[in-house]
This record gives sequence, C-alpha cells and structure tokens, in this order.
Amino acid sequence: MRKYGLKSVEAYSLQIKEDEETLVVPDVITREGVYDYDGMPIYEPASEVEKAAYTALNAWVVEEHLPEIILFKPQLIRGTVRNAKFEKDRIKAELVFFKNRCAPQYLEDIKTGKARSVSIGFFFDCIPQHGEFKGQRYEYVKKNILIDHVLVG
Repeated sequence: MRKYGLKSVEAYSLQIKEDEETLVVPDVITREGVYDYDGMPIYEPASEVEKAAYTALNAWVVEEHLPEIILFKPQLIRGTVRNAKFEKDRIKAELVFFKNRCAPQYLEDIKTGKARSVSIGFFFDCIPQHGEFKGQRYEYVKKNILIDHVLVG
C-alpha cells in the first residue's frame, strides 16, 4: 500500500553559510531506522534511503507541515534542497533558505539553533515484513520513498 508520512530528525550542527540572498545550512534530512507511523513500526533500510536521495534534490523547504499533504501554494516556500547525497545510512543535504521568502525571526531562529528540527514529508510503499533493527522490532518496510518537501522549524 502507498502511504504518506512525516518524519523528524534533530539537526546535527550549525555550519551556516550566508550571503546577501541565502542562508545555507548543511544537515541530515533522513536516515535508516525504525519509525512509528500511527502505531505501525516501519523500518526504513539504508538501501531505500540511498535510492531516495535523488528525490530530495530541489525539494522545497517549508516552515510548517502542509495541511494538504503536498505543497501546492508557492507562498509556503522558504527555500530549496540542494546537493542531497547518501552517506553511510543517511541523506545529507544543503538546506537553502531564500532570505526574501523568510521572516527575519525565522532566519534568526535558524542561525541560533532555536529552529533545529528537520522533518521530511514523503510518500512510500509500505510492505508487510517482520524483523528487527538495532533492537527495535518492526512489522513493515518502506520501499520506493519519494521526498516531497523538507520542513525546518
């Protein structure tokens, strides 16, 4: 069955680059693990994370999760994702914030680390399969992950 999900990871470091028009924050946007989706423990294997890395390229960065699941209003765009690549068990990317599309307080919260949560909105196939990963049991496996957007808040 095809599903939609949201998943958060905590920002690792604040190696911010800034110019007149953008604020660039390199960060991890997703990684291998077992995650709970409405009481369903679902394993996201590194092999599927690796295959999904290219779908993060040019995904839109937003400030709040989208009530309509997918981004359909350009007013919600705060930036974009670039240089997304798979490393070991995770996707690392540069989150590029367009200063002219962000409130000054939002940019300040990113710079100071107050806005540290990174969350992706994505679609995936949910395959029934039982197993264990690093001591965590799961009942399903994610396949064919398609990253729709990345929230930073």
